[in-house]
Amino acid sequence: MNMRNRVPLTLLSLVFVISMSQVATAGTVYYNDYTGITVKFVNVRETTQSAGDPDVLFGAPTLSGDSLLFFPSNFTSQSVDGVSDQTHSLLQFTLEAKNNPSDFIDSFVFTELGDAVLTGTGSSVTRAEVGMSGYVTVTEDINGPTFVSIPFTGTINPTNPLNLEDNPGTTLWSGSVTVDVASYAPYAKVAVITFDNNLDTHSEDGTSAMIQKKVINNQCITIEVVVPEPSTFVLATIGLLCLIIRRRQR
Repeated sequence: MNMRNRVPLTLLSLVFVISMSQVATAGTVYYNDYTGITVKFVNVRETTQSAGDPDVLFGAPTLSGDSLLFFPSNFTSQSVDGVSDQTHSLLQFTLEAKNNPSDFIDSFVFTELGDAVLTGTGSSVTRAEVGMSGYVTVTEDINGPTFVSIPFTGTINPTNPLNLEDNPGTTLWSGSVTVDVASYAPYAKVAVITFDNNLDTHSEDGTSAMIQKKVINNQCITIEVVVPEPSTFVLATIGLLCLIIRRRQR
């Protein structure tokens, strides 16, 4: 068997530039450990950082194979008549390649979905913005303990921020970032993943701005681990599972 069987991670979600020492402990919700086919998601948790927002924004994930599926219902920021708003959460877990020596963490793709609604008569001051950033901290490789910190920042489509002049009405958006872990830390076995997720809205008198993370076209927020390579069959299956689980939750 080839010793380097890379383990790519795809995260259809989400997603900060913040150090681990800045993570608040108050309001942290612990979900569980989840053992997949190839990797373990250990100590999955989220911490709401914005005052007045629910402690649960992403909600407890559902495990499917090597994937965690999220169905957020509270992750929303809304601004009306000049009052700005921010919704901010940290999502964290430790990812462990299981005991098979051929399994390694290779790369991460983080993606999240949602929509924004901008209304009223105003200017580009009325806007909605997504913040996706974080760190992948590799703590163990094939040779034992190590420390490699890899920062990342996401790309938002359409161009971030959305504003009332260019994006009036309802706009679907997505965000993604790719982190090539292997180029920084070959043969990584354990990594701590921290996502800083922000939704910001600003408005003027007579206008409103709203933005949220949500299930779009049956695509839920997903952390997917694919071994050895992503396939269209696997991606299609994830989409179907999101739809089935969503219907069961209604």
